[in-house]
Amino acid sequence: MNLCFLTAQIATWPEKYISKKGNLFTHFFIRVPNPKKGNPFFYIHASARQETALQLINWYARGDYILLEGRLRLKTNNNR
Repeated sequence: MNLCFLTAQIATWPEKYISKKGNLFTHFFIRVPNPKKGNPFFYIHASARQETALQLINWYARGDYILLEGRLRLKTNNNR
């Protein structure tokens, strides 16, 4: 299992979505320090479901630091 812990800063305002089945989701971007020269941060698209999504919307804002626990799913973008 791919379980990780990250300390990250919320880079965008969390946006709330409700699926056709009535499930609550939120999507946002986080940023973590990047050790490569020239790029101070690495941006990651993150999402949360149900109660965690509601807490993100109510308690956190852009620029806040959060501790994340979850799974990583990597997708590469070859359009550079």
